[in-house]
Amino acid sequence: MATLIAPPNHSPLEDAEALRKAVKGWGADGKGIIAILGHRNATQRTQIREAYHDLFQEDLIKRLESELSGDFERAMYRWILEPAEREALLANIALRNANKNFQVIVEISCVLSPEELFVMRRAYHNRYKRSLEEDLLVGLVSSFRYGGNEINARLAQSEADVLHEAIKDKNRNHEEVIRILTTRSKTQLVATFNRYRDDHGIAITK
Repeated sequence: MATLIAPPNHSPLEDAEALRKAVKGWGADGKGIIAILGHRNATQRTQIREAYHDLFQEDLIKRLESELSGDFERAMYRWILEPAEREALLANIALRNANKNFQVIVEISCVLSPEELFVMRRAYHNRYKRSLEEDLLVGLVSSFRYGGNEINARLAQSEADVLHEAIKDKNRNHEEVIRILTTRSKTQLVATFNRYRDDHGIAITK
């Protein structure tokens, strides 16, 4: 596995100025962005974000959000952001999509613990000045779901079928999907998703 070797004498101000040049104008300079952010450790990346904001009165992440797209955009977020902030931003991108990419919301809702989900919701509100629930228009993550380890196999079977029908018919009312995702434990959801994969030959996130 490659090891990140960050320069010990980097200048956050110089890096911020270089990033400004990389994102300014027609199209972003991806190689220039990687040359800087790809070779800085977590502490240095935080310093660069702070320096960028001080210099240009602009959030570096929001600037990147407006300039980047696709896998490169998501890779930058995973590299730069703290976990809760990253999940909040990825959720917002998914909800801004014209077709609303609920699969991203499903992944976030199922992977995070109730406590982590609460922190992510707070990060979402801090960043976008509105709640995740408002943007979803439903209480997808408003419930503090049960955190136990029990599995109900019959329930997993029936709810796997519900999810399959909802995904197959994109115009269907998603209330049942929301209910499942917000009230079932992570263990129960894993059982449901495994049943979904076994019955339909594809993972629910595909």
